[in-house]
Amino acid sequence: MRNYWEFLLKLSRLAYFDMRPVVIRSQDIPQGKGDWNRIRELLEQIELLLFDKNVRKLELTVHELFIKEVKPSFNFDLGYAVINDLNRLTMKLKDQLNLTQSSASLLFHLDRYFSVEETEKAVLERLRQIHQEAVADYQRMSPVTQQAIAWIKQNYTEEIGLQETADYLGMAPAYVSRTFSRDLKISLSAYITRLRIERAKLLLMETNMRIAEIAVSVGIVNRDYFSVLFKKNTGMRPQAYRDCYRQ
Repeated sequence: MRNYWEFLLKLSRLAYFDMRPVVIRSQDIPQGKGDWNRIRELLEQIELLLFDKNVRKLELTVHELFIKEVKPSFNFDLGYAVINDLNRLTMKLKDQLNLTQSSASLLFHLDRYFSVEETEKAVLERLRQIHQEAVADYQRMSPVTQQAIAWIKQNYTEEIGLQETADYLGMAPAYVSRTFSRDLKISLSAYITRLRIERAKLLLMETNMRIAEIAVSVGIVNRDYFSVLFKKNTGMRPQAYRDCYRQ
């Protein structure tokens, strides 16, 4: 009975990826994995594109994520991982943009969708709503803050701060700092730290990289300082965060 139940579970998961009415044997069910590196790139693109005026770019990226990466993988665990990442993104954006939607309405639940296509449709509908608010919020920012954000997102894994950002913009650090804080209600250094901590969380959950390696990869060369900063922002040390996630 247990083997029969496991086979039915495999069939139901297979149907999520391929809805064609086929009769299939257990050994015929593909055991795919998926290209996680490419998926990570697409998820990062989605975050950036939520602030882009052209919503079509966002739609194409979401389509590639689900139809070209998740669907051919036949990997249900990968589907869950993608949804979890999108949930982390929507929660982060809710804090950053003060989105009007409730937290519950912003979360995706893979078990509610019967196919990859249905998941894509639900995700895209929600992201379009966020895109409208994000673009409106972004357009209210000064060009200085917009340029600073774009540069920081491309370079936060390096040792950068207010001075480097101001040098890139060719402006006085005090002016950049004042403008950035006025627009985002957060200091430039705190914004960089938040990006680094969010990236570190993902690496702790999804890789076996050493803590020191993760620190360097997000632009913090001192492991002890990274641990202190991580605990200050999350309430947990990096290793404790990893252990808690993997229990």
